[in-house]
Amino acid sequence: MRRAANDGEASGAASKRDGEAAPSDLPCGGSIDRLARFARLFAGSIPLRAQLGALLLVLGASLTEGIGITLLAPLLALLSDSTANAAPARMAELLNAVGLSLSLPLVLCIFVAAVVLRAAFVRRRDVAIFDLQYRFADTLRWRFYQAIERATWPFIARERLSHLLKALAGDVDAVGQGTFFFLRFPAMALVAAVQLAIGLIMAPALTVAVIVCGGLIAAAARYLRGNAYLAGKQLAQARRATFDEISDFLASLKLIKSHNAEEPHRLAFDLALARQKETAFAFTRRATNAQALVQVGSATLLGAFVYAGTTFAHLATPQLLIMIVIFARLLPVLMQIQQSAQSVWQMLPVFDDLYGLIARCEAAREPLVAGGKERLPLRDKIELSGVRFRYDKERGPDVLQGLDLTIEAGSVVAIVGASGAGKSTLADLLMGLLVPDAGNLSVDGAPLADARLAAWRRGIAYVPQEHFLFNRSIRTNLQWAYPEASDDEIAHVLAQTGVDAVVHAMPEGLETIVGERGSRLSGGERQRLILARALLRDPTLLILDEATSALDHESECAVWATIDRMRGITTVIVIAHRLSTLRGADRIAVLDGGRIVQLGPWDALMQDRDGRFALLVRAGAVMDDVAS
Repeated sequence: MRRAANDGEASGAASKRDGEAAPSDLPCGGSIDRLARFARLFAGSIPLRAQLGALLLVLGASLTEGIGITLLAPLLALLSDSTANAAPARMAELLNAVGLSLSLPLVLCIFVAAVVLRAAFVRRRDVAIFDLQYRFADTLRWRFYQAIERATWPFIARERLSHLLKALAGDVDAVGQGTFFFLRFPAMALVAAVQLAIGLIMAPALTVAVIVCGGLIAAAARYLRGNAYLAGKQLAQARRATFDEISDFLASLKLIKSHNAEEPHRLAFDLALARQKETAFAFTRRATNAQALVQVGSATLLGAFVYAGTTFAHLATPQLLIMIVIFARLLPVLMQIQQSAQSVWQMLPVFDDLYGLIARCEAAREPLVAGGKERLPLRDKIELSGVRFRYDKERGPDVLQGLDLTIEAGSVVAIVGASGAGKSTLADLLMGLLVPDAGNLSVDGAPLADARLAAWRRGIAYVPQEHFLFNRSIRTNLQWAYPEASDDEIAHVLAQTGVDAVVHAMPEGLETIVGERGSRLSGGERQRLILARALLRDPTLLILDEATSALDHESECAVWATIDRMRGITTVIVIAHRLSTLRGADRIAVLDGGRIVQLGPWDALMQDRDGRFALLVRAGAVMDDVAS
């Protein structure tokens, strides 16, 4: 991901143009502001119809809950033949109005119907909440994926791959879980409100007392929980540190094993896990303390309510039983409300980081025109004039300093220079991944920018020094470059790169799975297969970045025979060190100090014994198989 840095060319800092989010997009303000931002993003991501449907189901579940509880009054009164409660009389009036008479079987039927209806509403409500949760998570993940896909290469190159991967996978899932609790909170709160409303009707003074005491218990529980947002932020940071250790370990596993350096990484991983566990345990201890307080306080409050209802309020037995049922059912609802609030506050730091990263990616969006299959032709030349480029836009230094270079269409040009001279930066500019800070880069006399970039890249085939293959079949890896490729076209490029015999010798041929990053193939086989993939694209511009370094002499000759056949049709840029590669180029451009200091064919450059190219040859920086 940091290919420029491998050349020693990247100097580090982010530019405002590529990486800085708009002030309104950055996490700011207090917890309520953060929650409001989350709610606005959720509301804007989900169709209004789906939100209203879920809201109706929440209302239906809450109202049917209230109807079921309300029916307990006439039911208990009928069972006890009590006349102290006016509920049976009121219910009899309602039934008479529709031509029915009050009776125990009828009330039981209505009660069961209400319970069945509530169960149906609750089921549909929970499914709807689950659907909204995943819709939002998928929308967020897709938006983030597209933001990464469309961001400029300098921005992507500066971001740590493990952070992008964790955010795209783990953080989006964490926000999705928090969304579930965010949606469950109003559902539970409405159920609690309905139950409290019934309590206020039946025993207003006692219910108000319960509300006040319950508020005090909730305040004490919040104090015991501490700052849930801060705890969530600390836990997110601990998880990120663990993920970074895992990413570094897996990315450098071959190097680690070859140096017998497993222990330092194991100790670092163990320390990261311990910190994550300690942070999670601290949060869990506070949460369980608060939960225990709510349970004990609620039970005490219920006992006090029963005592006050019988001793001071003199509630009738049916009323008292109904109030006990209400507050007994209210207890788990209050616990769920507490858990939901706690989970939402814990999720918000993850959402802040994720949303900030998405905003930065979107601020660094490339001005490409989406869609289309047109290629930008190269009929005359690529011209770089006075090109300057630096990675750190504020402090420098310049990697390229007033570079001038003309590449004729159909020619083969080799780029050479010491490490850090700017070879890969130049290649990235030619591919349109980087934009010059000053000077001009034109194709056939027109600037390479904005709307032309997408069409230009469709005609580019880039073969990097790193051997990247997908963990899929050989056929799928090849057709990634050209999905419509026929078997004959595939066979042709395999023969061109000298890998056809290797593929034919495999039991499954083109359907052979190459393994993670091509691990089932040798280094030379991987490199030739990647080169074949590039040739299958029939490119306008082919860029080979040390692409023949792992090939034997015979395979490299086959590659150059192919390049010779492409000469005059395809423009080829070769970044290489080996003598055979350089001798095959029409011209060799020597980079030094960010400028082209020499340009010409091999023989002409070697005649200048004091020139930079001859010095590189004698120093062995260009070729490892040639002596001066």
